[in-house]
Amino acid sequence: MKAIDLVVKAKWYDMEASGEKPEEYREIKPYWIKRLCDNPVFDSKGNLIGRKPIDDWTIAKCRRCGIDLIKAFHRGNMIPKELTHARFRRGYTHTAMLFRIDNIAIGRGKPEWGAPDHETFIIKLGNRLNDERLRCFHYQIGRKDLDMAKAISNKNVVNAKFKVADFTGKWLASFGKPELRGAWIIYGESGGGKTHLALELLKYLCGFVDRAAYDTLEQGLSLSFQNAWKDAAMQEVGSRVIVLAKEPIKELRERLRKRKSPNVIVIDSITALVGFTRTVFMELINEFPDKLFIFIAHEENNKPYPAIAQHVRKLSEVKIRVEGYKGFVTTRFKGEKGEGGADFVIWEQGANEYWIDKL
Repeated sequence: MKAIDLVVKAKWYDMEASGEKPEEYREIKPYWIKRLCDNPVFDSKGNLIGRKPIDDWTIAKCRRCGIDLIKAFHRGNMIPKELTHARFRRGYTHTAMLFRIDNIAIGRGKPEWGAPDHETFIIKLGNRLNDERLRCFHYQIGRKDLDMAKAISNKNVVNAKFKVADFTGKWLASFGKPELRGAWIIYGESGGGKTHLALELLKYLCGFVDRAAYDTLEQGLSLSFQNAWKDAAMQEVGSRVIVLAKEPIKELRERLRKRKSPNVIVIDSITALVGFTRTVFMELINEFPDKLFIFIAHEENNKPYPAIAQHVRKLSEVKIRVEGYKGFVTTRFKGEKGEGGADFVIWEQGANEYWIDKL
């Protein structure tokens, strides 16, 4: 396998992941000429017998001699490297995917796919390889270049801007003004109001995102789930929310790789999510850094259950423990006046009846 590593903007990455954009573009500049092309070596009969890397001296010499590099490519005096695969990275994140390379050419691409309005390198893509092949590729080349995050200066940290949801009312009091990405967790014993809270929260979040999904792994599309759905008046958000009936993690990840996939996903529950490990959790969060995953978990001894749920809790930006129709919220997001962290009442009558006996 001879591969090239390419960092692409999130928009183009998502289009390539969905299959909508089958080619990638690079400017015909010295940096990309050296990465994508070789000098051919011919014998006395004109047969290709080898290749030599193109260096800065060769490019400078061509320019001094007035040699048109694009014409040199078309004449065969500069040929594509024998690259077989391209690994794409979604910006400077750990999210990556691997494609076969069908061909490298010079020509005019499509502006709607990010091509400039002049001739450019066109990397034509073949089939996308599965995650197992990507992991093998990581192992072959080492994770050094993938794991080396871009260093951020002190000034950039201080001046960084983040998109937050402008929560109001009881939502602001409990959750603050959060970023809608990463992981949140709702946990508690059965019958305390976890599902109702998750549905009410998802309904509210639909006012801030284009699409949301509820993966009902425990109940599936059942009468009990339908009743909970109606109680939360979820029909009011229309087509902005979909229900996934017991969709396993592999199929969920495939769905989320498509364009216009849900921005917020509720997973109900971790207990029913077969094969969900720490590694799978981190892969999910890293592959979809701009999506919000809200996990629901059961509880044993006031701690999330099973063990993986405790790991999810540690890494969640918002943690909600549910008991007696109340959500006890811990949030890392605060409003301008310090809002966030207030208890969230799920069902007032039920909460009053439950907690009066605890006093």
